[in-house]
Amino acid sequence: MSQIIYREVKERLYDRYIAPIGNKKSVYAGIELELPIVNLRREAADFTLVHDLTFRFGQSFNFVIDKFDDEGNPLALIDYVTGDIFTFDCSYNTLELSLGITENLWEAEKRIRSYLEFIQTFLQKHDHTLVGMGTNPYREYNKQIPIPNGRYRMLFHHLSSYQKYCAYKRFLPYPAFGMFIAASQTQLDILPGRLIRTLKTFNALEPYKSVLFANSPMKNEGLLLSRDRLWGDSMQGFNSRNVGMHDPVPKSEDELLSYWMGSSLYCTQRGDKYYNFAPTPLREYYAKPKITAEYFKDGCYHTEEIEPSIDDLEYFRTFKFQDPTFRGTIEFRSVCTQPLRERMTSSAFHLGLIDCLDELDEVLSKDPLYKHGMSAASLRELLNKEHWPDFIDREALSKTLIRILTIAEKSLRNHQKGEEEFLQPLYDRAQRLMPPAREYTDRRLAGESEENLILDFAALS
Repeated sequence: MSQIIYREVKERLYDRYIAPIGNKKSVYAGIELELPIVNLRREAADFTLVHDLTFRFGQSFNFVIDKFDDEGNPLALIDYVTGDIFTFDCSYNTLELSLGITENLWEAEKRIRSYLEFIQTFLQKHDHTLVGMGTNPYREYNKQIPIPNGRYRMLFHHLSSYQKYCAYKRFLPYPAFGMFIAASQTQLDILPGRLIRTLKTFNALEPYKSVLFANSPMKNEGLLLSRDRLWGDSMQGFNSRNVGMHDPVPKSEDELLSYWMGSSLYCTQRGDKYYNFAPTPLREYYAKPKITAEYFKDGCYHTEEIEPSIDDLEYFRTFKFQDPTFRGTIEFRSVCTQPLRERMTSSAFHLGLIDCLDELDEVLSKDPLYKHGMSAASLRELLNKEHWPDFIDREALSKTLIRILTIAEKSLRNHQKGEEEFLQPLYDRAQRLMPPAREYTDRRLAGESEENLILDFAALS
């Protein structure tokens, strides 16, 4: 890559992801819930029922259709007053509710609860339900079919191409993983000068978040939190810089820009064509005169040579646990969807800690967990498992989690909005080291039926 182009790419990345932070003066929250749809008859989720739900939801809440799929079905609804969006993620097996920005988590909770009450009432009349889990417990019954549109068809084709690259890394054989995993994501505004510091502190917090929030069990892998592995051992994780944790965390904005230059681009769009290609680090992508890409047309895939364009950066996206966005926010994306009665815990947790970096650093620096010479990424991978090694000091870990929650609670109390109430279920999980996935697996081992557990994790209160 020539020096001029290299500089142009870095400037575009800076303008897109870092410059918007300079305009922030206060912290707002954005909340996104991905929610697996389960057919309680142990059959595939009924997509006709899902489309009917979409129409009825729009009529009941005055949402308007924003997008259709290629078969004419409504794919996304929007409320232009609140900014709330009703849509689907990867397939019609997973509903997604994205809320517009809010200053008060109780305002968000009021809207989310009304939406969920309507949806659950409708679905449960037809032996379906949303479930508060990070993996769909009945995924083996579902149709692993992407949403029929250019973006999701391209994505599934890309993920399915992993067999061409098995000489480069280990892959899990689940290219459809996006159709059965679900996250609880929170976006928070970042104030000027705090981006790198926030990335560093929350990166160190990741192992502890696994203990509180792990909720994507995968029995054959011995995992309580399988989402990390599914992302990392897929084509999304072909380049480790695109997913998971920063290991190590960049020390400056310039180092972060250089980190992104080593992260990969794998798709773009020109006109009505979505292209995908081998994941290519940006510095290599823009050094190439041509890229061999695939696109879908007339029922099959075709190959075409395309020239890299600076505008392809519109399609560059990483999936880090702490991800700066073009909105001047950080998206926290490492938390599994939680039991629906605990739907606001993750957002309250992050909002409560975003302004407490000094206190968090002090607590984490004294915790025995970090005395074994392991990185935050290695510790998170360890604590994602069903069985922990003996050197984990469980009593000390529980005490540290309580200290972290106390910091978050104090911060939320200072907001004087009552948002600290959302943290209460986490204290019990911290004391017992009992994330939702461990509760789920323990109850299954004790003989409780899977359907009963699904309905419990689907309960709104």
